[in-house]
Amino acid sequence: MTLAEVARLAGMSTGFLSDLEHDRSKGTTKLKGLADALQVDVGHLVSGTPIRSSVKSPPAPYRVLGHEVTGEVLEFAEEWNKLEEPARSQILVMVESLVAAQIRKKRSEKSKSSKVSRSVDELSR
Repeated sequence: MTLAEVARLAGMSTGFLSDLEHDRSKGTTKLKGLADALQVDVGHLVSGTPIRSSVKSPPAPYRVLGHEVTGEVLEFAEEWNKLEEPARSQILVMVESLVAAQIRKKRSEKSKSSKVSRSVDELSR
């Protein structure tokens, strides 16, 4: 895992994380986020004991309709679960509207393409 990936997962800048790593900063308020990003117990970061024995086993991947769901999708799902009504319903309506608009646009483009193709066929006869 890169410094940038750890920083993103822990919700901190790479500069701060580098300073923390090199004892140029005390980050006691952010240790929980860092421990979660590294999948270790926060006690190991505080005590400096070897991490190998404390690494949490990664969660089993979720599967939806036969597809593995990981990363940003899981993060989105966690944030979605924090939302309350009516926010969820409003977001669903917006997403459904956007999807419907995209479907209409593709159908319109396909229809125009089909008309142009028929016109070219008629002219070539």
